[in-house]
Amino acid sequence: MNKSINFILLIFILAILLIGWIRAEEPFFFHWTPYIWLSILTFLNWYIAAKIFFIGKSKNPLFGVLPIISIVLLIGSLISAVLMFLNSTESALTSNFHLITQILVIATTSIFLILFKITSLLFGMKTTDIKKDHISKIECIKIINQLLNQVPNEQKQHFKKIMNIIEYDLPHDNKLQDINDWQTLSSNLKNYQTANQLSVKQTEDWIKLAQKIQ
Repeated sequence: MNKSINFILLIFILAILLIGWIRAEEPFFFHWTPYIWLSILTFLNWYIAAKIFFIGKSKNPLFGVLPIISIVLLIGSLISAVLMFLNSTESALTSNFHLITQILVIATTSIFLILFKITSLLFGMKTTDIKKDHISKIECIKIINQLLNQVPNEQKQHFKKIMNIIEYDLPHDNKLQDINDWQTLSSNLKNYQTANQLSVKQTEDWIKLAQKIQ
């Protein structure tokens, strides 16, 4: 499924660049700028949409705002792309009106995205303190990233799945610290910071354990 989604993105970007090539004209830089910018915006929107598609239901508060983030990013991208193509001549592209408008669109979109993310993080937090012996989600993700360089491809896929669950499907650390399955999973990950003794069966069991916490 991942390869299919990536292939769709590749087709979109290649189509944009092919249209640009067919309509190629001088000067080179000002002709290609709108097409390259549209390709970047396409990737950003695809990335958010793919996250929503693959995460599905999630306890992570960030998931709740992903659809809103996607809509805001799409609107901002459409406005920015339309402005870029309408002002694709050298004089229009570098005009004060176009540059100021693009800055305002990008800044406004970015501010909304940051505010939505901050809101989601605040929503997921409580006033309870994190226990000193608690192993955080960030620590576990760092450990997995280290292990990814040491394991064969099959286990690599297992670790990527575990990392996605930890990053996107699990609640905030102050909720996780009271879940026994999380204590077991995080302790196991910490104890196996080298992959020499890891078996496929162990990583499969960790996936099941992570899924139980969802």
